[in-house]
Amino acid sequence: MRKITIIDDNTSFADTLSYELTRRGYSVLSAHTGATGLALVARESPRLVFLDLHLPDMDGIEVLRRIKRSSPGIQVVIATAYPQFSTALAGIKSDVVDYLCKPFHFTELDAVLDRAFAREPEPASLPAPPQPAGPMPLIEMIGPSAASVALRALIRQLAASGVRAVLVTGESGTGKDLVAGCSTPRARAGRARSSR
Repeated sequence: MRKITIIDDNTSFADTLSYELTRRGYSVLSAHTGATGLALVARESPRLVFLDLHLPDMDGIEVLRRIKRSSPGIQVVIATAYPQFSTALAGIKSDVVDYLCKPFHFTELDAVLDRAFAREPEPASLPAPPQPAGPMPLIEMIGPSAASVALRALIRQLAASGVRAVLVTGESGTGKDLVAGCSTPRARAGRARSSR
């Protein structure tokens, strides 16, 4: 049975999330401080951690860094009521598998779990997926605004991470095709062919 740890000082939220995960067949343990959560992760070696960013004894990003430093194979999902893009970017740089803003609908949980467990390390008998040689160039991505700069940084992080698939969502006309075209040489080639 896959183990999941919840590190969140909101006991009501942690209990509800634990119930939903247990209903889905996972073994779940909760901690309400960063120190207790780190000790629980070290002892139990869960496959996945749901981590709040605002904990009473330490910053959630510091908890994340310590988890990834000691156990890089553990997947982490940030769940917070105080979302900030800079925090999300810091989390992605630290190999966060997902980022949820509270309150979130529990129908989102299955998609989050699918993404998290899809990123589990491959069995040792299988070759590791090829890693890109370096960050992909961001063709046609222009704009001096803080949001544009942050978006380009985010794309570079994802391109360099070796992630095989990324879902890009948004309203029509917001540049989803442009962002997707920045991700891989194949996507860029396909876009070039389609424009002829």
